[in-house]
Amino acid sequence: MSYVAGFGTLSSTYFTIRKPGDSYTCSEGRASLNVVNDERTNLAFVQIDGGYFADGDSCDFSVSQAVENPTGFLLELKGRHILHGIDQLRTTLARLKTAGVKVRYRKAIIVSSGAGKIPGGDWMKKQKKFHSQTGVLLSKLGSNTSIAFSYVVA
Repeated sequence: MSYVAGFGTLSSTYFTIRKPGDSYTCSEGRASLNVVNDERTNLAFVQIDGGYFADGDSCDFSVSQAVENPTGFLLELKGRHILHGIDQLRTTLARLKTAGVKVRYRKAIIVSSGAGKIPGGDWMKKQKKFHSQTGVLLSKLGSNTSIAFSYVVA
């Protein structure tokens, strides 16, 4: 058990810490996202689905700074069911708030392995609705992408 900023004490099987300059690849099935830690502090990668919440009704990862009052983003790795991923992200935000998690999420990202595309106009409507309901920006990326942490939370 170790302390993870924003979450409290967690089993070490549910999180990974990466130092500045290091990266970590979050993956599930064919969907993956490599996150580069370009911050001056450690990053905490917390497994949410099947980890922090055991029941499988949540998104896959929380990625946040390992400092008091951390900022971060939520990540859902999907094959085809992007709309279900949006619901999982919305549910996760509510559950984390109820659980007392103190991470300020700026974005929620769905990484799709390519199937289940949503037409552009429909996607924009989904983004606006998600933001108005949660206060968090919603975006999607293709699988096997690499991003810098600061790019996501800026």
